[in-house]
Amino acid sequence: MAMVRKLGAKDTRELHRCLGLVGSPSDYKELYGPIIDELGLRPDYESLYAQEKEKCTCKMDLSSARGVSVVFLRFMCAKNEIATTREGEAGGDGEAAQVQIKRAELEVKLAEALKLPMKRPRKQKEFNEKVKMNLHRLNQLLFYMLFRWDGEKWGGSSIRGDVIELCKGKYMNDDDGDLSDEAAVKRACAASSYFAGLWVFFDVEVRMCVEPFIDWEGGDITQFLATFPVMCAYVSSSHKTKIPKVFLMLMERLKQLKDKHKNAVKLFAANCSLFDEEKVEFMNAKLGRWIKARVKDLGIQHYKRTSSIMKGVQEIDDSFSQMFNRKESESENARLRKMYTKASWAETNEALREHIIKKFTGCMDGSQDAQWPRETFLVDGLTRIETKFLPELRKWIAQQQALEVEDDDEDEDEDEDDEAIMADEDL
Repeated sequence: MAMVRKLGAKDTRELHRCLGLVGSPSDYKELYGPIIDELGLRPDYESLYAQEKEKCTCKMDLSSARGVSVVFLRFMCAKNEIATTREGEAGGDGEAAQVQIKRAELEVKLAEALKLPMKRPRKQKEFNEKVKMNLHRLNQLLFYMLFRWDGEKWGGSSIRGDVIELCKGKYMNDDDGDLSDEAAVKRACAASSYFAGLWVFFDVEVRMCVEPFIDWEGGDITQFLATFPVMCAYVSSSHKTKIPKVFLMLMERLKQLKDKHKNAVKLFAANCSLFDEEKVEFMNAKLGRWIKARVKDLGIQHYKRTSSIMKGVQEIDDSFSQMFNRKESESENARLRKMYTKASWAETNEALREHIIKKFTGCMDGSQDAQWPRETFLVDGLTRIETKFLPELRKWIAQQQALEVEDDDEDEDEDEDDEAIMADEDL
């Protein structure tokens, strides 16, 4: 259709005669319609209207920008009994000519007939699209969940104990006698896969993400070292490609230190509170303030000089802090503990407790198992380590060792060449 409408007067009239059509209007553009009908180029507006009608959400969907031609727009107006022409001014013979209504006016009338809004409705995002979570907020959220789940040793609550009492109340009977906490949870996990997944999420995964690192800040690295293999299995069960190899390399290095350099592990454990990235970054920032901004060749000697005066700088800073009664800045976890125990958080804490208890209570009968089937991610992680990541890592290590041997051979050849050149010069 578009190609026909681009034809000039001469070509249009010739095509009209070739098709055997009759009539010769003064305006050649009036021949476009008969030619298009004769060639069968006009689309099936009836079926097209049936499809597009359901897709229109506002007046903007009727515009030319959306691909709606003016012919199709007039067809839709005719289907909805909307006039597409109106009487113009009277001519010399006294009769009023029919004038086509402009497209913009037709779009408004058709939108009103179809009960479409003039502007596009604002898209309502899904609940998960509204969440804006960075790493810092995620760490705070995980700490808060563990603080309420099993955080009595930090001044929090123990929703975990309430869930255990639910399990005992459901499975304890006269035949069993006293049912231990572990046995009650095992029976609940065996009866419902949803319960098992929920329990693993709070008591294993959230705990693994929070508790080892809180103990690390407090100077105890034991739990982190104990759970690091589990972390490796979790990471390997994901669909990442490079991160599991990095974890395996760290695990291999940690095992080598344990077997051959136990003193290094003990030194790390004794000073673990200093190996915190925030403290390291803070120390680097303090060092940067005492190094000149424009140093051409910054080397280790500058670092040695600056780090040697930091103890004195710290003592001077402490003396000024005492003089002006400055408050020492608290650690992030200490600040969060104090904040989460305030009265303003009581309503949130109770709402979280009710939500978690409701989740566990509603799934104990197994009615929601289809929503959370049993997972074998740890087995999958160990399998991927043995079959994929570990062989690839060994292959990469062999390639690196081969490169080191080649570099050593090249260095030896260069040394021999240098010695031969020096011997020739002596002669």
